[in-house]
Amino acid sequence: MTSSDITPTDHIPEGTIVSLVGAGPGDPNLLTLRAVRCLRSADVIFYDALVNPVILSHCRQGIERIPVGKRCGRHSHPQEDINTLLVERALKGGRIVRLKGGDPFVFGRGGEELQALIARGIPFEVVPGITAANSVTTYTGIPVTHRGMSRSVTLITASTKEHQHEASSWKSLVELQGTIVFYMGATVIPTICQRLIEAGLSPDTPACVTTNGTLPSQHSLIGQVGDFTPDFTDYSKLSPGLFVVGEVVSFAEEFSFFAPTPLSQVKVLAVSVDTERSVIEDLLGDKVAYIHSLPTSKHEMDEYSEEIEQKLAQIRPGAWVAFSTTAAVDYMMEMLIRSGRDIRTLAQCKIAAIGKTTTLRLRSYGLVPDFVPTRRDRQGLIDELITHIGDRPTTIVSPHGAYDNETKPLIFPPLAHLSVIDIPLYHSVKVSYVKDDVTFFKEIGFTHIIFSSSKAVDNFAELMEKYDLHSLPRQAKVITYGPATTARLSTYGIQAYCTLPKATPQDVAQAIIDSL
Repeated sequence: MTSSDITPTDHIPEGTIVSLVGAGPGDPNLLTLRAVRCLRSADVIFYDALVNPVILSHCRQGIERIPVGKRCGRHSHPQEDINTLLVERALKGGRIVRLKGGDPFVFGRGGEELQALIARGIPFEVVPGITAANSVTTYTGIPVTHRGMSRSVTLITASTKEHQHEASSWKSLVELQGTIVFYMGATVIPTICQRLIEAGLSPDTPACVTTNGTLPSQHSLIGQVGDFTPDFTDYSKLSPGLFVVGEVVSFAEEFSFFAPTPLSQVKVLAVSVDTERSVIEDLLGDKVAYIHSLPTSKHEMDEYSEEIEQKLAQIRPGAWVAFSTTAAVDYMMEMLIRSGRDIRTLAQCKIAAIGKTTTLRLRSYGLVPDFVPTRRDRQGLIDELITHIGDRPTTIVSPHGAYDNETKPLIFPPLAHLSVIDIPLYHSVKVSYVKDDVTFFKEIGFTHIIFSSSKAVDNFAELMEKYDLHSLPRQAKVITYGPATTARLSTYGIQAYCTLPKATPQDVAQAIIDSL
């Protein structure tokens, strides 16, 4: 079947919609909020090769992610086949996302895909993306318009089949005296420049070609139109590239702001529980390219029981309630409700919490911690809270998960003046992944992998064997929490780059910085 065969006679399942979503120029931080929402609700995604694989991490676990090629002259799927794939999948129902580099309607052939959908009566929407002409240029320091210099912008596809216009067309282009942006034409830049000069453009006109725009690997070659001769550079290495011609290129150095650093090229895979990611991300923030959490387990709440009831009943005014994780906060609040209580049970208690993330979670329930240790780890909370309490007889309530490597409780030392009430509220269960959840990792090129426990290592090794992820630890610097985790890694033939004796998030962040 081809799109020309389509007739609007099929029954479309209720709720079906195809979203043509622009993924932007490359930097995942330039993805629109609407695009993220579409990805998070999608049942299947068809994506182009030029889409940054990091963007796929916004998808829900377990959905189909289908590559459909389209990388500058090397199309794994002809456009007609892509149209057919979209229609066939949409007829089965669900939320389908067609993820396209840049903007779907700027040399993205989005219109052709919509025509195929419309012919079959399939509902659709279009989510614009930031196109290269106003993003790559900006990251290069080039304003495409500037008062008194350029008041027009012309976007042209410069692929080998389409750049050969009539001489009159080139002349009209030059006479506009504006900015000209050529897409998909790095290998034909010498021909473009020759045609422009023949049409009357001064050879001294500034010009710039930028490859891998908006990414840490961005590289620009700036000169004049007359410089871009066939032997000026190896143009085959400049794809995918954007070629800009016009006086505004002269601002590139003055307006330059994008200066990638070694840290900005770091991509971290954190193989641990879900809560670890937010702390490391909080420390490194926008300084690194990407942090992806691969939780090997997830939390599930325990059933309300007589044992838990007895422990909740022991909470008295003046007690300290120490929270080490956001999960402990959430499950404590839920367990109070299940027991017929509410947050007022903690009204006369003092609250201790580890770090910013747990503090923010407590605030969401209207609780402000009375004590936050300077060290953002479990042992730091234990040591500093004991010092803060002093010798006063005190009850400490410790909500936590089951006693295993992934949900470590706060273990307070047996001191005569301390009475500790341990309340186990949740346990960890193994997370299962399908192939499409993890195989795109191989395209990302992680520079660092962090393992938080031996259990995390075992679960990752299972994924590694099942989905052929052996290249990931070979290409990355592996950081582990403690010698036991390193020893477990070695049983799978993986060598640790760095073993942290005290595995706080700060230590991890510093180890990454020191490795550069």
